[in-house]
Amino acid sequence: MRTYEQMIESLGRPTFDPAARTHFLKTAGAAYGLIFMVGFVALFWFPDAVQLQQASVHLAWIKLLLGLLTCTPIAVLVGWLAARSDRPLISVLGWAVGGAAIAWVAGHIPYEGVSLIVSLGDPFPTGRVTYPFSLQASGYMGITMLVGALLGGVAGLVYAVVADRAWERSTESHRLGRRSALVLCAGLPVAAVFGLYGDMVIHQPIRRPLTDVARAITTALNPANDLGKYGLAFLEPYRDQLTPQYKLYWISTRESYVQSNFGHNYLSTDVVHVVFDSGFMLSCTYLAGGDAYLSGGVAVCSPLILDLKKQS
Repeated sequence: MRTYEQMIESLGRPTFDPAARTHFLKTAGAAYGLIFMVGFVALFWFPDAVQLQQASVHLAWIKLLLGLLTCTPIAVLVGWLAARSDRPLISVLGWAVGGAAIAWVAGHIPYEGVSLIVSLGDPFPTGRVTYPFSLQASGYMGITMLVGALLGGVAGLVYAVVADRAWERSTESHRLGRRSALVLCAGLPVAAVFGLYGDMVIHQPIRRPLTDVARAITTALNPANDLGKYGLAFLEPYRDQLTPQYKLYWISTRESYVQSNFGHNYLSTDVVHVVFDSGFMLSCTYLAGGDAYLSGGVAVCSPLILDLKKQS
């Protein structure tokens, strides 16, 4: 009866080398982390960037860039470290920590991360954070990190299951090949769920004011639309000054708890500036929370020059 090594040699594969397997698994672990991030980015940062781009938002792709620069190394490092051990528990725990870390970083990028980029391009920096971490974001952060840890643990368990299968499909020289890479894609569904949940909790609350303002401008640009019917009568006086080319700027968010028909409810007031290529500017206020959850959205828009005069 032929030995296992002879069977491998008969298939044209080099004799099994434990050191080669160890090296392969480390590489596979790092590759698994990279593939996991591809799935996460595809449903977390990429759709957000596309929607912001379609809404003509300033720096629409900056969160995606910051996310790739910060979270990709985390996922690759976690995958590489977790693969150093053959114990599934180590893989699960390592990825749980990594998932929580990715959730924490991803949740702060829209605030401190974007604020840093804005300050770098500001000729007159004030030293304060442009987009401070909001009450709503801090309230969801703990839950988001917990979900990240749970899904990270599942991703670690998936890797522990498929690691040997990837090794069995390595190249003749025991390197990561196309077949083994396909096996490592088993973690993509977990990454997809993580990305969808993160987009809903982290991105949607700060994206909606911008996309709704863009939708209001698009509605007003169509002369056939009755703005009163859409609750946008406040745009009627400025309709002739609106142009299809413009940029949206998220200026600030003010949060408070107010008395409403439902008791003390959270209220968020976002200020979005619209700069048209003609030079005309609007300052739009968006309400969310409290009774606004039933009928809220863009509350009012007024020429920015009037706001500046009031402040002077």
